[in-house]
Amino acid sequence: MLIIPIVGKLSKRNPPYVTILLILINCFVFFAFQGDDDERYAKAMQYYQESGLLKIEVASYIRYVEANKSSKVLAREEGESEDDLTGRYFENMWSDDAFRLKLKQGKIITPHDPNYSQWKELRLKYDTLLNDIFLYQYGTIPSDPQILTAFTSMFLHGGFMHLFGNMIFLWLVGCILELSSRRIFYIILYLATGLCADGAYILANPESVEPCIGASGAITGLMGALTVLFGLRKIKVFYSLGFYFNYGQIYAVILLPLWIGNEALQLWFGPPSNVAYMAHIGGLASGAVIGLIKSKILDGVDTALLDEDPKTQIPALMEKALYKKAELDMSGARLLLEEILKIDPDDRLALTHLFSIEKINPAAEKFTRTTARLLTLMIRNGAPVEETIKIYQEYHNIVTEPLLSPDLLLQLCLLFSHAGYPEDAAAVIDYCIHRYPNHPRLTTALLHTAKTSLQKGLHDRGRHYLEIIRDRYAQTGEYPVAVNLLNNMDKI
Repeated sequence: MLIIPIVGKLSKRNPPYVTILLILINCFVFFAFQGDDDERYAKAMQYYQESGLLKIEVASYIRYVEANKSSKVLAREEGESEDDLTGRYFENMWSDDAFRLKLKQGKIITPHDPNYSQWKELRLKYDTLLNDIFLYQYGTIPSDPQILTAFTSMFLHGGFMHLFGNMIFLWLVGCILELSSRRIFYIILYLATGLCADGAYILANPESVEPCIGASGAITGLMGALTVLFGLRKIKVFYSLGFYFNYGQIYAVILLPLWIGNEALQLWFGPPSNVAYMAHIGGLASGAVIGLIKSKILDGVDTALLDEDPKTQIPALMEKALYKKAELDMSGARLLLEEILKIDPDDRLALTHLFSIEKINPAAEKFTRTTARLLTLMIRNGAPVEETIKIYQEYHNIVTEPLLSPDLLLQLCLLFSHAGYPEDAAAVIDYCIHRYPNHPRLTTALLHTAKTSLQKGLHDRGRHYLEIIRDRYAQTGEYPVAVNLLNNMDKI
């Protein structure tokens, strides 16, 4: 069973810096310091087998289990070779923490044993090879716990897939907690639950001589805190039952018993594994406790992070609007498009479809209002000028008189003239000269339209606009420019 919470909204203005940093640290440690670990471990195990150390220690293990009348005494199966029997004993020995600890402490092969000197020499060489492996140096050894390794072990991984899986979970869970709480709390939570996870594993396996490593203890700690901090708030999750997977919503607090139950089932009833399930349980439990303290005593978290982004509703609303439009239900389509524009006022597609609906009733104020919104958005967002001209022309051809604001009309005039469309600019400026002769931006639009007309070879039109500036607007900054252009034209 797999259940993964999914973050709601990430913001470029408030990125999850700490989570990104933790991921980078884990990756850096793995690639910079652990790159040779597999090779070094293989070298150590090759020495262990080829040097004869394996046979010496397995032999001592056989004597140990026989002397203790242990259930681990193995009977030779029919046709089984000596080497095969040794291999089965080796597997049992490797999982027998109590024996391996005593062996390491020198309590199994003692100075009175005839093989002691040889074993001691071989064992010293083998231990030296193991200690040359980074994860053996900085991983937590439960039988010999150290304060330093309690911290360093949570940044080590046994392989790339181990690292990759942990970092995926860290990103998904870490982002939620970092962005919904104070970053200092998030850092403390990560480290504290990582330590608690280590502690739980040590208590459950006090005799283990193999290192416990990985960020999963700290990550499950984050998961435990999340379940309590968000409590009865529903969060979106991805879940998989092996043969079936889907998305859904679930109360956050329900995830805690599900996660702990899954880890306990794997621990007690699952097949043998290197996964530190007890560390995961310790992380979940400690995270839940710290989360409870924060929610009840401190300041809790900002649960708004999990609110669904309203913009995710837009595609479905648009699909419904287009369906209603195709069915000629313009009223229904209009309501859906207006709902989209409430969510995102700058949705150009919604405004374009609304424009096509409102033009059915061009005399209504809504048509001009929608046209103004659409044209303003197109100007602001740098839409292709040809598309802007098309919308304006369509509007202008339908209405008796354009009722757009003078500011918007003059913006259109400047846009058309700058883009090299003097005829379209002239259609706008002619109306503005008649309707808004005293607008402060009129002469600027006039001058630009005149210049574009001259550049395009429309000399009569260009002269006409320059003469208007000369004759009517002598007090403006455009006046001397217009006069100079007219004088140059007269000289030709």
